[in-house]
Amino acid sequence: MRLFSGILTLLFPEEITMNTILHLVCGMILFSLLAPEPAYAYIDPGLGSMLLQGLAAGAISCLVFWRGLRRKITAFFSKDDREKNDTDA
Repeated sequence: MRLFSGILTLLFPEEITMNTILHLVCGMILFSLLAPEPAYAYIDPGLGSMLLQGLAAGAISCLVFWRGLRRKITAFFSKDDREKNDTDA
């Protein structure tokens, strides 16, 4: 960490803030993504179906979660439950 902060003080003599560090890290990531180097990589044909399956599972999980949450919220604010509790008391 000392080496990293030493490099930052050389690059940025003003006060180092989290915003400065964030800009530096984002710049390094952007530079590495845009560097024109050949990848020499192989993408397995099964990768596309695996990604599609993961996206479908995530979407269905989100839908089920939000549906359950919506039911709990509407059950909490429904009038039927309040009327039943008022007549019991």
